[in-house]
Amino acid sequence: MKKLLVLVVIAALTVPAKCNGSVLQIFVNGVMDPPDSTITLLPSETVVLSIYAPQGWVDSGIGFPEFWGLMCYKAVGTITGGVARIPPAPTGSSMPVVPQWATLFLGQGGVSGEIVPELAPSGVYFDGIIFHCESAGDAVINLWFTPDYFETITLEDHVIIHQIPEPATMLLLGLGGLLLKKRRQA
Repeated sequence: MKKLLVLVVIAALTVPAKCNGSVLQIFVNGVMDPPDSTITLLPSETVVLSIYAPQGWVDSGIGFPEFWGLMCYKAVGTITGGVARIPPAPTGSSMPVVPQWATLFLGQGGVSGEIVPELAPSGVYFDGIIFHCESAGDAVINLWFTPDYFETITLEDHVIIHQIPEPATMLLLGLGGLLLKKRRQA
């Protein structure tokens, strides 16, 4: 039993190799992996997201593109736009692509892209992706990746954006609460 427990712990801590060690990450307004508590938006505001490859890209040898998808869930928000940056993204990389990716994994709305297998330096591969806040609450934005044409799909990175009500909405909620309290006292 003890050996089985050790094996399970080791398997849980082992990170599978992704495209020869390359990992994709999300930039928010040009900042890599900002602390989640620092990202706040009013319902009418937007942030610019970018997809970054900190270790560069190495040809995986699989012979076809590798796909990623950026999806918002847990709140109302939209993800649109974006462009592949060449350089440093591998030549031929593009977005948006793969309709089945969008319908299966992007849920409430998102964008996807492909990275063509070849060598490329580290840097921002895709940018100009806009996240628009549409309600109060926390939005979780996930970056999914498939190196083998949807046989495996991994969560590469995520950010949490705190969407706060506009000041006028907060004022109206506060006044409504005061009126209810006054009514109960009378």
